Amino acid sequence: MAPFDREKWLKRARARLSRRGEEDRASALKAHAEDYLAIDGLRATTEWARSKDIIVDFIKVQSGRFHSQSRRIEVSAHMAPVLQLYILLHELGHFLIEDEGPTYVADRFPNGYRRIMDDVPGRGPLHKVDVIAEEFDAWSRGLTLAKHLGIEVDRQVFDDVRARYLVSYFKWATRRGRVSDG
Repeated sequence: MAPFDREKWLKRARARLSRRGEEDRASALKAHAEDYLAIDGLRATTEWARSKDIIVDFIKVQSGRFHSQSRRIEVSAHMAPVLQLYILLHELGHFLIEDEGPTYVADRFPNGYRRIMDDVPGRGPLHKVDVIAEEFDAWSRGLTLAKHLGIEVDRQVFDDVRARYLVSYFKWATRRGRVSDG
């Protein structure tokens, strides 16, 4: 498992810039600047997570995941820095929900992820609705955290990423059968 290493991320950003070549230098430089901003955001976000005793690992996973009991977040090591940042903010949104306390979570999302953690399989529409409601809340809290930390967020890109992930939950919710963990 690899923690965030700013120098490694910057080195990768420089390598991406050199691979882009001279074809469209303006867009390559714009993407490079976006990488740098996202890397600074990742630094601030991972430092904040560490201050809350949350371990953030960048590993081979599909996107991201918050492990409540171990206070660990996994983020795909293979995504662009801006996607890593937005996924990490979202996963920290899940932490912020949990940080409200078990009563808040039980009252707000009684049939959501908690049912899975309690080994009660989620099958029905109430479970699916509560999971989706928590997903919306986690994205919102992640965006609020970014503002709190002074992280610049490209709202159009953030909303596009958020929509892509939420749509995947809508598709899941319309399928029949058991759900493992959302």
